[in-house]
This record gives sequence, structure tokens and C-alpha cells, in this order.
Amino acid sequence: MGWASRNRDLIIPLVTKLVRDGQQVIVFRSTRGAARACARYLSQALGLPPAKTTLEVLASADPSVVLSDLRQCLNGGVAFHISDLARDEKAALEEQYRAPDSEIRVLVSTTTLAQGVNLPAETVIIVELDHPGAGDSTTAYTVAEYKNIAGRAGRLGLTASGRSILIVGGGVDSQRRWNRYVTGVPEDLHSQLLDVQQDLLTLVLRIVAVATRREGADQLTQEDVLAFLANSFAAHQRRLTSAEDPFPPAKVSGALADLVSAGLLADGASRLALTELGTYVAQSGLRVSSAVRVARALRMLHPAQLNRVTLIAAAQLTDEMGDIRVRVNGRGWQRELQTFLHELRRHGIAEPMLAALPAANDRTVAAARAKRAAACMLWMGGVAIGQIESLLMQHLPGSDAAGSARAAADRTQSLIGAIIEIARCLHPTADLDQLAQLLPVQLDIGIPADLVPLALHADGRLDRPDYMRLHRKALTDPAGILAASDDILLECLGGNTSRLRHLRHAAQAALDDATPVAFSTVLPAATD
Repeated sequence: MGWASRNRDLIIPLVTKLVRDGQQVIVFRSTRGAARACARYLSQALGLPPAKTTLEVLASADPSVVLSDLRQCLNGGVAFHISDLARDEKAALEEQYRAPDSEIRVLVSTTTLAQGVNLPAETVIIVELDHPGAGDSTTAYTVAEYKNIAGRAGRLGLTASGRSILIVGGGVDSQRRWNRYVTGVPEDLHSQLLDVQQDLLTLVLRIVAVATRREGADQLTQEDVLAFLANSFAAHQRRLTSAEDPFPPAKVSGALADLVSAGLLADGASRLALTELGTYVAQSGLRVSSAVRVARALRMLHPAQLNRVTLIAAAQLTDEMGDIRVRVNGRGWQRELQTFLHELRRHGIAEPMLAALPAANDRTVAAARAKRAAACMLWMGGVAIGQIESLLMQHLPGSDAAGSARAAADRTQSLIGAIIEIARCLHPTADLDQLAQLLPVQLDIGIPADLVPLALHADGRLDRPDYMRLHRKALTDPAGILAASDDILLECLGGNTSRLRHLRHAAQAALDDATPVAFSTVLPAATD
């Protein structure tokens, strides 16, 4: 019997008994695919009534493949909670799961739900204890991670008691899991500076920035940097277990020299100082390799070429964006690349930025970067997520991409401020104030620029479908919204009177704002 079939044959009767006992259950799976599959077979096997209230709440959400899958599961009283769902969709599931007499009796989730989300589950079932990695590789959960997941059951003030059930292989595996996790002691604190994945260039640049502020001086010597590292918690931890220096002077000196070559540090008379660019990068959270790659591409541009699509594409050059999964047709990557280059040209990207998209070590990188940038532009243009999904997957039919599109926009939103600051540093005459105001909001919510003033005053009370229905009726101007009848506005808000009050309040606040946000031409809401 295969592992997946075995898990299914254990999980179905176990969850059936728990639900019959009146319990709410969370099943934790290690991957998004396993969570969706588990929710599907539980919804079919348990015979629970539909979660009608949740289905009604989600009725006006942007259609997508993953949402269609969720609705099928909700018809059987089961839901899944994964990163592919929109923020509003996940919030709706959490709210409905917490509701008295909730119609959602079972929630299947990845470990993202274990990060600070309190839900009234009497029992959690943990099926796997490994994080998936590249290829077939996995990384075992830490004891602390296991304890945190198990602790989602019986949350104080939500349920009277709770328990966790760990699915194991039996025999030796059972005893090993018991000793390792159930009776195990959480790991000691470990300095992140000792992480083998730590990037030395980024670490040293940030050390220079911190040490400069702490010492109250604009300049430091190399010896100051070495002393700062030697007195760190990381160095102390290493000295307790080894005589090896975690920060060898030769490596640190080499990193400082590389930072000077990259224009992030200035070296004069044996003293080091952050350059203007180095200051921005140190504060940005970007890896040095990312910032250098972005700066190299932006230097090639004329200030007039720094438009929204060019800045969005610049963000895709970072290592941080490379962590966002986006499927590319391995065999047809050239055709796929041309499709998305055309899409970016349609939005007016600067040609030098297109030339910066390829990477020497992977021929599919350019297509992935172009695909993520195109997803962001369509998202900001108000294109329905289902249409974005169809465009992104036109060379990979049958696949879903709503989660990838949202993830690309979300991560780009977290980086766009740093990208704009680097652009300002390299092109001080460029007027980027408008884009600095608009792009974070557009990327966050997924709305055209002319809706941003309204969104700035809505305090998150409206969701993307609300804004897009307003946009389709040309109700983007605050004065026009205030003049519209309640019936017209309620049609845009799914009949929600509470949102109507928030909408009118936001429109009035936007109208009263003495310094409204300017906006440029609205992006097209459909593809060619």
C-alpha cells in the first residue's frame, strides 16, 4: 500500500469519528497539493452538510481554479487553508471556522496556519513532519515547530481542551517520533548569523550600518567591523563549541573590498563609510547581490524610462523574487518568453530592462521574471484573477496560477519601495513621488491607479471585487460615489450595508483630503 493511500485510509475514519463526536478538526499537511487533495477526499467521504454561510461569503470572490476547488470542498463541510488563496478568502475561512455552530467542521492546512492563527479546534492531526525542498529533498521539522503546530489545538479561551494526533509509520518509527517530537525539548536559540545560508556580503554591509549608528560616527575602520563581529552573540555561541572563528578576517576583508567595488561602501584613508546607495540597500532588507543586480540594470536607463512597468520588472531581478514559484514550460520556454515580453512591451517597459531579465545559469529565468512582472501589471490593472490565471498558463493548459500571481504581487509590493529608492539614488532628477505613492497600494490590493485615493481611506474595509465592480460602473471618483444612490452602490458591494457605510465614509475622506494622491492613466483591464 502506498504512503498516500495509507494516510488516506487512516485519516478518513479518524476524522469521521472526531466529527461525529462533535469536534472541530484541523489536519496539517506539508504541501499545498496534499492539503487540497486531503480536503477533497474528506469532503467526499464524511457526508457533512454544505458550509452554506461560507459559500455565500465567497460568492463574490474573484473566480480561480483554487477557489473552485475550495467551493467543491465546502459543499461537503470541509475547507483547506493554503497560500494560493487570496487574503480575503483565507480571512473568511478563519472567521467562519471560529463562528458558533460553524458549518466548517474540518480544515486542512499547511503549516502557515500554525503561525499565530488561533482557531477553536479540539483536535489537530499532523500527517507529515518534513518540509518539502528542491526535488525530492525534505527538511525535518524542528521540535519547536512540532510543538507550535500541536499547540493549535485547545487554544485558551476558544476550547475547553485540546489534543494532537501524529500519524506515524508504526513500530520503530512510532518510538522514534515519540522520542524526537512528543517528549522532545525545543532546540536552543541559535544565532542567524551562523546560518550556513547567510550571505556574508549582506551581513557585513548591515554590520557597517549598525556599527556606524552605534558608534555615532560616519566612518569605521576594518578593525571596527571585525571587533563588532567578534563581540556578537554568534561568535560567543561558536566559541562555546569550537575554536573556529565564524568570521575569518580574510573573508571579512574580502567582503568589504567587494562592497567598495559595488559602490555600496566608500574607502578612503583606511576608513569605511556607507555611500548613499549603500545606505538605501542596508535599510532595504535586500540581499547585496539583489541590489547590485537591480542597480546595474537601472543605471542603463534614462530617468524618463523609469515608469511603473520598468520598476516592477526591476524588482523581478532580485533573489527574493526568485523564491516565488512560477511554472515555466521547460520545452517551450522561448515561445513563453516571447509571449510575456510582448505583454511587458504592451505596458511600455524600457527595452534595456528587458535585456536585463535573462540569467546566465538558467534559460528559463527570463521567462519566469517576465511572467511575474506581467502578473503584477495585470493585477494592478484590475484584471480578474481568472483571466490572469488563463494568461499565465496559456502555455501550460490545465494548471492553476492564482496563488503564483498573488504571491508575485505581494512579494513585489514588499520590495518596490527599495527599488524606487535605488532608482532615486541613481537618477536624482527622476520624479518618482507619484509612483512611490501608487505602486504599493496597487500591488497590495490589485486595483487601477484611479481607485488608490479611495483605497487609502477605506482602511481595508473593501476587498478587490468591491473595487472592481465600482470600476466597471465608472464609480472611481469620490464625488461620483457620494452622488450615487444606495441601490447602485449596494449592487457593487454585494448588498452589504456595512460596506456601504465604509465606502461613503472613505469617499468623503478622500474628497476632504487636502493633498489627494495624483494618478496617471489607468492601465487597460484586458489583455490583447
